[in-house]
Amino acid sequence: QGGFTANFPHLLDESAVHQAHIIAYALAQGYHTVEVTATAEEEWIDTIVGFKGGPLGGLGGPDCTPGYYNNEGQPNPNAQQSAPYGGGSIRFFELLKEWREDGNFEGLTFK
Repeated sequence: QGGFTANFPHLLDESAVHQAHIIAYALAQGYHTVEVTATAEEEWIDTIVGFKGGPLGGLGGPDCTPGYYNNEGQPNPNAQQSAPYGGGSIRFFELLKEWREDGNFEGLTFK
């Protein structure tokens, strides 16, 4: 998941920087596995759902012609957790940067 942006290469770059930061830390500390905690996963789902889909979460809503994006017109309460970050791409990239700068790797476990 990420912040929706019309500049997809920018999203890829921001994601790569974030992932490289995590991997570099794991390698430097001698870890072989990185996992997201269940608590962090639930908190992120709550964040995504809290935006009510954001600017693009309404794509494929129940008022649209039935198809792939709206589960053939059948409401699915879990579908909203798959929406992009609703605060916009710039805020999403800022969140990633703030998380990296914090240095605590909150929400991850290393083994």
